[in-house]
Order: sequence, then C-alpha cells, then structure tokens
Amino acid sequence: MIIRRIYLVVPSKMKKDAKDAPLRLRIKWNESHDIVSLNVGYRVSLDRWDPDQQRCSKGSYHGRMRIPADRINREIDKLIAAADKAFSEFETADREPTEEDLRQRLRQITGSPEERRDPKLPEMIDEFCTECGRRNAWTKATYQKFAALKRHLLDWRPSLRLQQMDEAGLSSWTCFLRDRVLLRNSTIVKQLGFLRWFLRWAEAKGYGAPKDYLLFRPKLKTISNRVVFLSWDELMRVWTADLKDKPSLSRVRDVFCFCATTSLRYSDAMNLKWSNVKEGSINITTVKTSDTLNIELNKWSQEILSRYVDEPCPDGRVFWPISNQRMNDYIKEVCRLAGIDEPITRAYYVGNERKEETKAKWELVGTHTARRTFICNALTLGIPPNIVMRWTGHSSYSSMRPYIDIADAERAKAMTAFDHLPDGSEKNTKSL
Repeated sequence: MIIRRIYLVVPSKMKKDAKDAPLRLRIKWNESHDIVSLNVGYRVSLDRWDPDQQRCSKGSYHGRMRIPADRINREIDKLIAAADKAFSEFETADREPTEEDLRQRLRQITGSPEERRDPKLPEMIDEFCTECGRRNAWTKATYQKFAALKRHLLDWRPSLRLQQMDEAGLSSWTCFLRDRVLLRNSTIVKQLGFLRWFLRWAEAKGYGAPKDYLLFRPKLKTISNRVVFLSWDELMRVWTADLKDKPSLSRVRDVFCFCATTSLRYSDAMNLKWSNVKEGSINITTVKTSDTLNIELNKWSQEILSRYVDEPCPDGRVFWPISNQRMNDYIKEVCRLAGIDEPITRAYYVGNERKEETKAKWELVGTHTARRTFICNALTLGIPPNIVMRWTGHSSYSSMRPYIDIADAERAKAMTAFDHLPDGSEKNTKSL
C-alpha cells in the first residue's frame, strides 16, 4: 500500500493584525481524510516566516523568548520525519490509518518514555501535585486549588490530553469557565495562572507541552475592589464585645485581635509557641514564606498574651488550635455581634457583564482581615512603610501599594475633621 500525503507548515494566525502566531503542521493523506493539524510547539514572527520554504528565515529569532530559527526548523523537520515513519509503518501493515491512529503513533514516536504512556492530563496534574507538593511543602490550600483546577478540566473534557492545551484549547477552556461554570473573570484569571504553573512543569519534564500558554493572555475585565479591613474604632468594638457567655467566640476574638495588633497570619498565630515570645517581642519563622520575623509587642498584644499564660495548650502553643474554616465562621459571628454592619458593595465581571453585590461588612471578614487591619491602621498612624514591611515580611513596595493608598485616603478623611472646628469669629460673636 502507498499512502499519498501532503505536509503543510503554516502559522495559525488568530487575528488580522497579529504579528506572530502558533506554528502548525497540517497533514492530509489519500485525499479522503480531513486535515490533521499538529502543534509544532513554537510561535513565529510572521515577518520572519518564509511561506515558500515553509521554514523560519535563516538567522531570525522568534517570540518573547527569542527562539532561534534553527531550533524551530529542526522541530519542523523532526515532526515531518516522525510522520513519514508512521505512514511507512502503516504502509507495511497494509492499513490506512485513522486520524486517531496517526495522532497516537506520532505521540509514541516523538515522545519521551513518559509520553509513550500517553497519560491523560488529569493524571499528570496528580503527578505534578505529588512532586511539587512534597518538594515545596505545599499547604492544604494549595492542594485544594489544584484539585479545583483538575475538576474544571475534567468537566470540560473528561479524556483531556496535554497536546490539546494549545491556543485553541486554552481559548475553549476559558469560554467554558465563563459561559458554563459562570466563574467570575477574576477567578478565571487565577485558574489560568494555576494552569500555566502546571504547563511550565510539564514542559520542563519533557512532556512536550504546547508553548502557546506563554503568550496566551485573554482580555478579561476585572475590578480591583477595596481591601476589607477594620478601622481602629471597629477593632475596639470587636475587642470590647460582650462574649462572656460564649467562650469559643471569645478565644477566636483573642486570636483575631492578636493578629490585628502584631500583623501575624492565622497560620503563624496557630503555630506560635511560648518559646517564640522573648523580651517583649515575637521571633517566628512564618509558615507561608519561611521568613524569620522579629515583631515587637505593644500593650494590646501583650494584654492578650497575659490571658493565656496560665492556660496550657498542646505542644507549648499560645492559642488553642482551631481550623481556618471554623475560625472564619466564628469571627464573622463576633463581628456581627459587635455591630460591624456597614454595607459594602463590590462589583465584578462575568464575561462582559458587570454585576454587583452588597453585603454587611461582617460577612466579608475572615482570618486574613486581621493582618490587613494591622497594616492599614499602622500606615494610617503614620508609621513608615519600610518599618511596617519589616513586621509583615513584605518584600516589595508594590505589594504594599494597595495598603498605602488606603492609608492616604484615611488620612485625607481624618484631615476634614479640622473643617468642623469653630473659628475665632464665632467665639467673638458669642462674647458680644
């Protein structure tokens, strides 16, 4: 049997004014089959592509990674050679391949030992989580994020393969999350971030991941909503709330207020031991970033510590352990009882549709609100950002920018208090 085939290497331009495009190999055989399109794995600059030779112009570089033309051309030759080998095998077997036959044989010829097993993408995510999670000591929350990613991918295509995550596949999955799952645009952006993390790992492992993800940046409208924190007055209302008959809520309130007056995260407060408290300060290595911080105690944090000196907790810890989820539920109830009920309207986008929801402030409070409360109140008091960063462990001013903007707004609002003070003429009028 002789299988006549035609190979066409073309940039798959998605937009009229595009300057570059992913490169694809299109194969047609015996004139009875549809074209099978394979991703070469690189993007090419259209002005440096030779359509007659179907190769990159010699000496040119392509994409933000500046991939040399020789490397891309070698990949094209390699893929065409693999296709010729596959067709020769089918000719020897006197059998005309189906589209799936050809795809599967090409994966086996071009792939690494791992690729020859042809794993499904969800199975690869499990391998990724096992390897990276163990190496980087992931928290439970990180595992949960990738479990959600895996679930969304399975809902989209139950038999999903890595090679399907090219530009067309990424666009289709994004539309699925927007139109079928109805995720907010901000959540879709996060999902794409997790997917890129996984695809970078797959490429480094030699699984032959399509490189389209490097430049895939869909335009999704998002809104930066205000940071939710408690003003000092609101924090004091939480501090003084009557919780005598609710010991569980009282302990949660103490942990929250301790974080709000030290900048500690919930995870660090739960791991805080008395051995970390020395000479009026806390010395602790954070759970999330492994930074070693020295945080001076003030009268508010010292008062809370004094309540637990004679209350032994497991493993020499300062506070009794409580799960993050339960702490979130309890602190909402504490804030509700303290009257933290200012209505807050937050806007978001689902696709191009702008939506709003209004909630009482206590509904938006969580464990991390305490850390934000510390930062915003410290900056509002005029404490320099570089000192606040030494307490919080922030490494750059860009990460502090949202809080600095809030502090500036709060100080401007406080300045208007002077506008309501009486002037000298009013006093003189009264004396007359």
